[in-house]
Amino acid sequence: MVLFKILLSCILYTKGGISIRKILSLIILSFLICAFNLDINASTFEKTIIIGGESIGLELNSKVHIIGFYEVETDNKKVSPWENSNILEGDIIISIDNQKVESNADIANLIKNKDKVRLKLLRDGENYIKTDIKVVKNKNGKESIGLYVKDKILGVGTMTYIDPETQTYGALGHSVANGEDQGQLLLSTIKSIRKASPGVPGEKYAVLSTAPIGTITKNTEIGIFGKINNVRRGSHMKVQEAKNVRPGKAQLLTVVHGDSKEFFDIEIIEVRNQKTCATKGIKLKITDTELLSETGGIIQGMSGSPIIQDGYLVGALSHVVISSPQIGYGVFAQWMIEEGCS
Repeated sequence: MVLFKILLSCILYTKGGISIRKILSLIILSFLICAFNLDINASTFEKTIIIGGESIGLELNSKVHIIGFYEVETDNKKVSPWENSNILEGDIIISIDNQKVESNADIANLIKNKDKVRLKLLRDGENYIKTDIKVVKNKNGKESIGLYVKDKILGVGTMTYIDPETQTYGALGHSVANGEDQGQLLLSTIKSIRKASPGVPGEKYAVLSTAPIGTITKNTEIGIFGKINNVRRGSHMKVQEAKNVRPGKAQLLTVVHGDSKEFFDIEIIEVRNQKTCATKGIKLKITDTELLSETGGIIQGMSGSPIIQDGYLVGALSHVVISSPQIGYGVFAQWMIEEGCS
């Protein structure tokens, strides 16, 4: 700044200084306008939402994956069609005899009137395997390959927020493994709790409604997103920018009994400096003695529970440290809002 003033003085006292003075005035004015615009653009994130905390059920379409094996009862004996095949639980069925498989019904259609078929499987998300498997008829005359398969995923999680302006929501705080970008959101009522202990995950046991309350349209690493059928009344809350979240006391909003939301004390013990969307930006510890007594810490079904600090929504619970279930991680609420709006 001092150098600039000296330079300006020298120019103003030279021949033709009046013209130069006008040029410099325009340059300085342009600089001030640019600086003002930059200051405005630096703080444009503002969002008010309806806070979540409700227990929800998820029914998500998925790739057809193998969840078990069974012996097929034929007219003569029990048979294991898969015993000489290279098949493991968790494998995803990509095709049968080079025909794409997208649902359980596809399998039934593609093995009709056959004694053997070739499966193309995806294992561990990266290895493709081809293997033959026998087709046998059960005692009812229907073809079977003796595999338990599933093309939908059912689960329990927690609503993080609802956007009343767009009738959209964000929940869960992480992705649903093997899930696709289509599904339904259901009401959920918690019936019982399996407590967590070091090395043993806990879980919420729930009853799910049959009538959907919304749709699932995005399944991402920071949560699930979609449309809600009816926007309910609820407490409005502002969303905190990721850069303003700090270590210290906070609260978790979740359900452990029926459908009643409760606030529980937590401590944010670490905040990561994330400039863009990423997971595990918040590390936290459950400090509430009542919650620890009920659940042992963070359990399955709590994912998506809002993290609230100083009256702002700052994040959503997303992960637990299995060896120390009172410790877990959350995703910044700002990233969920921006993902849900994209």
